[in-house]
Amino acid sequence: MGILKTKTPPACGVFGHIEDVARKFQITRLGNENEIHTKVIDVPSPCTSTFRIDDVLEPSQYLRIEFEGIHSSYYIGINQIKFLDKHGNELQYKNIMVDGKVVDGEDVKEAFPTHGWWAVVGDYHSVAFDFGTVTHVKEIYMMCTNSAATPKLLKITDAKELEPAGGDAEAGYSIERVLQLAGKAGADPSKMKFLIKKGDSDDAHDSIVTGKNLVKYLNTKMPDNGYEGFLSKDSKSYFVFYCKGCRTRAYNYFFGYDASDAVALANKTTVESGTTIDDVAKRAMTLEELQAIRAIIVSHCVDNKWKSSRDKKVPLRPEDVNLYDLNSILIKPLTKERNCSFKELFASGESVPTYYVSHWWGENVLDFVKCCEMHAIYNGLQPNEAKYWVCAHANRQHDLGTDLGTDPSKSSFSEAMKLAEGVLLVCDPKLVVTTRIWVDYELFRTIKANDMLDIVIFRNGAVHLMAGKDLPGEAPYQKNRRESRFPFKEICEKFLKVQLELGESSMEIDKIRILNVMIGNKDNLDCSKVLDRIKSSTLQDTDAHHFTRSNGSLRAEMAHRALSVALIQKDQSMDNFYGFNLLDIIANDFERTSLVFDDLVGLESVNDDVFKVLVGLIHENIKNFEINVTGCTNLTEKYIYEMELPDTLEHLDMKLGYARNITNKALLHLATVIPQNLKTLNLDVSGFKEGDGHYIPTRFSDHLEAFAKRMPPALEEFRFVTNLDSTDDGAGLVALVKSLPRGGCLKKFSLVIEEWESFKGKVFAQMSAHLPPSLEEIEIIEYSGEYFNDEDFSLFGSNILRNLPNLQTMKLHTRGDAGANGCYQIREVHTIAQLKSQIQQFHHITTDNNNGHDQKGSNNNNNTSPACDATSASSGSSGDGSTGQQQANNGSMWSRFKNNFSLSTCGGITTTEICA
Repeated sequence: MGILKTKTPPACGVFGHIEDVARKFQITRLGNENEIHTKVIDVPSPCTSTFRIDDVLEPSQYLRIEFEGIHSSYYIGINQIKFLDKHGNELQYKNIMVDGKVVDGEDVKEAFPTHGWWAVVGDYHSVAFDFGTVTHVKEIYMMCTNSAATPKLLKITDAKELEPAGGDAEAGYSIERVLQLAGKAGADPSKMKFLIKKGDSDDAHDSIVTGKNLVKYLNTKMPDNGYEGFLSKDSKSYFVFYCKGCRTRAYNYFFGYDASDAVALANKTTVESGTTIDDVAKRAMTLEELQAIRAIIVSHCVDNKWKSSRDKKVPLRPEDVNLYDLNSILIKPLTKERNCSFKELFASGESVPTYYVSHWWGENVLDFVKCCEMHAIYNGLQPNEAKYWVCAHANRQHDLGTDLGTDPSKSSFSEAMKLAEGVLLVCDPKLVVTTRIWVDYELFRTIKANDMLDIVIFRNGAVHLMAGKDLPGEAPYQKNRRESRFPFKEICEKFLKVQLELGESSMEIDKIRILNVMIGNKDNLDCSKVLDRIKSSTLQDTDAHHFTRSNGSLRAEMAHRALSVALIQKDQSMDNFYGFNLLDIIANDFERTSLVFDDLVGLESVNDDVFKVLVGLIHENIKNFEINVTGCTNLTEKYIYEMELPDTLEHLDMKLGYARNITNKALLHLATVIPQNLKTLNLDVSGFKEGDGHYIPTRFSDHLEAFAKRMPPALEEFRFVTNLDSTDDGAGLVALVKSLPRGGCLKKFSLVIEEWESFKGKVFAQMSAHLPPSLEEIEIIEYSGEYFNDEDFSLFGSNILRNLPNLQTMKLHTRGDAGANGCYQIREVHTIAQLKSQIQQFHHITTDNNNGHDQKGSNNNNNTSPACDATSASSGSSGDGSTGQQQANNGSMWSRFKNNFSLSTCGGITTTEICA
């Protein structure tokens, strides 16, 4: 039975011969249907973001983008659009259509690429792009610096028109929309009879229907996945019927994105290529190897007549195979002779896990692989980079006692969790996973340790992910919108009622040992008394206390993740989310030490009451509090005056940016409530950027001086984002820097000034003289005002190099002139080496000039231009052949040498032209 019954001699590979099913039956991703796909993206205001699109869109020669809605203006303004391939390289394109009309260069001109920004009146526009050939576009980068003119939605389609020319207009299922995965090639499904499976029952099937009647059945049932597979009456053939528009979805589920690679890996895995890995914690499966398992199942399940491990009778379809089946049919038979793990059959050798996978064995393996596949894609990991520790594949199934041990807290599971970067919880569609005690125990340990936890589920034909960290290229705004599609109703009904002590396990001794670990009875792990007390409902108070706290942590983790979604879903709220009070659940978790609400960006539902409630969740055990309400326009300054922050906090991250309604006066009060025991402080109090580019309300130096007076004395990291009024002299910036801790604790300092039209470089030069010598990282960014001239920059840089001996990272970016001369003048430094080189050159130029002055009594305009790397920061070109730097600094050190300098980019300092 099973995989060992192969017609191909064993020498071809340890798994037998794995058929390339897609090639055998000539199945292509798109077929002849011109299927198109659209990804809808909610756009934050303003937007400088990279959006992943290949999780929905297929490779195509064309892309169409629709811009819909405007945040707060009468026109849509796009500064820049870039298309990136899977390696992050920028792709070349041609803009072929604008608003449905072909670009001809006369009546219809291209919108992109432009030398400035594309501004067009109206709240709906579309553009189409041609890449010249079928191209895999992984991401789109879009920059909209004007908050008001940022579009609300992007609709991106892998075609140049919304509806393909010609094609079948019939919706739903049809006898032609099939993928054959087993049987005689070319078989006609319209002339066959199929078995309709009766749910999850062990009964084989309850009816036999013709192909045409099966289509009728599907059009009535409309499977949630958009496709469903059926065995022929004789169980020799297997066809997947798919709904219109779901062909690629079905293809990706059964074959993935690199079907031939997975087949090749399976076929080249021989007995001789296997390895021995002594450390069970380092037996993680690469995603490539998981994909090879999928290829094995698709190739052999029907042809080799695999049967369910429950009764050895029910024939399995590929999508039916779970880990219990795979262990019985494949894993144990192939690992018995060597007494090895399934991982050790492969040639890759030791693999330190990227993620430890917590899951239920009863989930379909193809669902599981798809979840891992999409999880890797979301995290930007290649199949050979993503390594998942899966107990069924890592443990030696014929010697489980050795790998598992007797103490769950010291088992192979535990050791693998320690090595992994995070834990991935893979949920089955029916969420049986929540009732498994191993899973609940693993989750509790993860939460208690504040380790990273991702939660993923395959449901309705798509993978849904709740990420425990920022995903590459995904802003908080997109995170909230993406996770709003997670099946929270079903998740909450299970997770928010979870009771770890009632969880099930395949082996009762495992449950007994976990329960004893939970109550602290590690000296007698095999004692069954605690289980007996649970069964008889006679738990001792001490037992109940442990389980109440652990259950509270498990429930609060899910409630915490659901909270931002509760704020945007219709008819739901934080205190009544599908019948659960999320706030009470979180408040009752006294094991929690961190509260992070970083995905509230731009939510209209976030108001003063919401903010007050979230801050009110901080209790004495909370050490870290993060909240990001950037762009939440319904917040007023009322919440500032009502805010109370306990001194027990050690880490505070409050992003209140683009705050239309928070005045300078309110910030004076905010400074008074800053906890004094903080180790890290990140504050964004910048105002709202209007359509004309200016920020409101105004900010003055006194708010900086107020924060300076309340500077926590033991601060290790400090970041501050604000803007200043055009009349402000910047005295508050100097005061803020002077207040930074001097005791050697401060390591990182970041200052961002979003707008300050009266900026003068001398203020930064003054600031630099007071930076604490303990600093290791500095970031200083400023927009608007005059150019950071050479003399002030030289003093600024000299102070830093002289006074900060521990400095390891340096970033400076100033953008002067506010575009008044048609371009911005930018001063940039990216490394300490750049700064040192430039300051040395400044001193060299000054010395040469002074020598000439002393000798001749006048300025010495050398006839020989200094070398490129001796140049100071260049500026944007003014358009008349001279540099903007020369215009801005008449009479300065630089002006004495302007006749000899015309280079635009030198010494690592960038001249940047951006249309104003």
